[in-house]
Amino acid sequence: MIRRIAYASRPQSGLSFTEIPRIVAAARTRNTVAGITGVLLFTGRDFAQVIEGPRQTVADLWASIRADPRHHDMAVFLDERTPVPWFGDWRVGFPLDPLVTAQIESWRQRAGTWDDAQRNELLRQLAAIDAI
Repeated sequence: MIRRIAYASRPQSGLSFTEIPRIVAAARTRNTVAGITGVLLFTGRDFAQVIEGPRQTVADLWASIRADPRHHDMAVFLDERTPVPWFGDWRVGFPLDPLVTAQIESWRQRAGTWDDAQRNELLRQLAAIDAI
């Protein structure tokens, strides 16, 4: 079993767009070595991320993310154990569509349990807006 966490957060004010490529480059390297898969989206207003992998590795990464001062207003909307990852690698996207921002806000409001249909819709939406 692996652990999957999906969350949304907002960047601290003053986080420069030039910082994002450095964050992505470091995360790609770290996640590949650690066996983490998932997707990171940044809309300019929100981060939304799914991280999945070995339970302890995900727990350690999650602790690091929660302690990162570049994030605030965090909302976990999915935290589960599963036998199959949604993503075979770690992806990143930068959708600037206001509809994506609205969708992330709806995920943020939905903390708790998700049924299979809702979970599949979340996966479909994340995969559709991923822009490697």
